[in-house]
Amino acid sequence: MRDSEAMSLPLSYHLVQGIGSVLAILLLGVMVFFLLPRPERRSHLSRALDAGAVRGFPFFDVTTLLAATLSPGIIRSQLGADRRRIARRLSRAEARLRSTVPSSFGVTGDLTARQKALLELEQVAREAAHLQLGSDYLRTMERLCAYVRHEAPAKGAVAFPLPEWQPLADNATAAEKASHLAWRDVRFAHRSSSNARDWARARPPPRADIALALRILGRRSPEQRAFEARLADDATDDAIWVFDLPCPARPERGDPPLQIAPAHEALEAWTQEMLRYRGFRPDLRGTNLQGADLSGLILSGCRLDGARLDGAILSDARLDGVRLVRASLIGADLSHARLGGADLSETRMEAANLACADLRGARLIRAELDWANLRMARMQGADLSEARMEVASLYKAQLEHACLFRARLDGAVLTSSSLAGADLRQVRAIWANFAEAKMQSACLQGAVLDAADLRLADLSGADLGHARMTGANLYQTRLAGAVFCRTRLSGVTSAGTACFEGAVFEDMDEKDLALVPLRTGSDGIDSHGPHEAVAQSLEDWSTQRAEMEHAQMEDGSDLIDPA
Repeated sequence: MRDSEAMSLPLSYHLVQGIGSVLAILLLGVMVFFLLPRPERRSHLSRALDAGAVRGFPFFDVTTLLAATLSPGIIRSQLGADRRRIARRLSRAEARLRSTVPSSFGVTGDLTARQKALLELEQVAREAAHLQLGSDYLRTMERLCAYVRHEAPAKGAVAFPLPEWQPLADNATAAEKASHLAWRDVRFAHRSSSNARDWARARPPPRADIALALRILGRRSPEQRAFEARLADDATDDAIWVFDLPCPARPERGDPPLQIAPAHEALEAWTQEMLRYRGFRPDLRGTNLQGADLSGLILSGCRLDGARLDGAILSDARLDGVRLVRASLIGADLSHARLGGADLSETRMEAANLACADLRGARLIRAELDWANLRMARMQGADLSEARMEVASLYKAQLEHACLFRARLDGAVLTSSSLAGADLRQVRAIWANFAEAKMQSACLQGAVLDAADLRLADLSGADLGHARMTGANLYQTRLAGAVFCRTRLSGVTSAGTACFEGAVFEDMDEKDLALVPLRTGSDGIDSHGPHEAVAQSLEDWSTQRAEMEHAQMEDGSDLIDPA
């Protein structure tokens, strides 16, 4: 009897303890429920009533009410714990990084410890992005960028020993031209290499810790990049990382003209979208990255203004929308890189390799691209105003609707390139090779094409007003419908094989006009410079242009650019 009573006492004790715990939880839930704002209180109560009706309870489901009441607090508590944990890890990694940074007295520090601290920062950044902790994520990424800026400043870069290459003066004499060519042979000594490229290849790579920090920045996950887009002040929850948007397709050769204008507008809208981006951008301005291997990394949108990237390897890298204003990329390898919408204004890129690079919509205003390799580069809509590209290779480059206003192309190779609709006003292209180039409807007003090779080139409908073509090779050049106004043609060769059908001649010098065989029809009969034929050709072409402009106004298309 006594044994059973002794056993019943603990059971009743546990029963009372359990009932007390349940009542305490209920009391806590009720207290939290009444502390909630009225809208949230109604929402929780309605969910409990709905759950009770489904389960057959007469009033409401107490468990549902408790879960709905206590869950926001639990979530907030968990979020606070995560934030504190991330903050502790971040502080620990920063402290470890500070304690191992080399001092100014030549102490090298523990390189392995620095690399471990950088990898810890990478893990913190990934977890902060996953937990949507914006301030911690920004602090981590800015710490990585600051480390590179502090440990590899641009002032520590080795300067290229040769001075900037000076282009030939506009009024150069024959002796000055000969001297310029001699110095050019010395500066760009070989076809496969040059002084600048050889010097760039000898640049040592950055330290292992700096290289690791750059790789961390360049291998950010899609989740991180999407989170960065939502860190802007005016960003929405569904904001996207605009640099992942594909570049609009450009019309290929032979496509109808009606497709050109919409494609050009789509490209402009794409570049403007990148310019409007206000999310996080890695800041690597004023850094020394000479000889760095950044191949295949995602550095789109980065700030690299004033950076020294001489001899750097950026092949297959993603650099859409990147800012490289006044940077130095002498001898850098950018083959197959994506640079759509990038800003490379006033960037020095002598002897750089940009073969097959994507530069659609990029800004290269006053960029120095002497002896650069731009073979088969995609540069539709790019702005190359006043760029210097002496002896550059633009073989099969796509430059439709590109702007090359006052660009310097002396000795450049543009064989089989596409320049349809390009702006080539006042361009200097002495000794340039335009053989088999597609230059339909290009604007060449005031261009200097002395001794240029225009064999088999297509300049149909091009505007050559005030252009200078002294000594140019016009072997089988298509100039149908081209406009010649005060154009200088003295010394042109093979003009008899060129096609001038429908060309317009205004205010032409008689000596220049005498060199032009005017084809009056398809029977191949040439008429060398009679004023009657010139007047008839001008009248026919003016009538044709008037009809085209009238048709354009009626259908609203943008097929031609009225003179």
